[in-house]
Amino acid sequence: MLPLLNKPLIQYSVEEAIACGVELVVIVTALGKRAIEDYFKRHFELERMLERNGETGLLEEVHHSSNMVDSLWSA
Repeated sequence: MLPLLNKPLIQYSVEEAIACGVELVVIVTALGKRAIEDYFKRHFELERMLERNGETGLLEEVHHSSNMVDSLWSA
């Protein structure tokens, strides 16, 4: 989750893979280490707050990162 400019390095990697036509990116994390999982999931409360406040640019960024991935969680 090391940031570069305004987003974590892993997001640049996922975006580049998608742009190159990759349809499946698998990220393996350790049990209890949820930072990556939490970053890519939807945050409904944040989206509602940004929409209420008219922050359309930030809302689009939040949608972009959460729409890049389909999450499959396994215990």
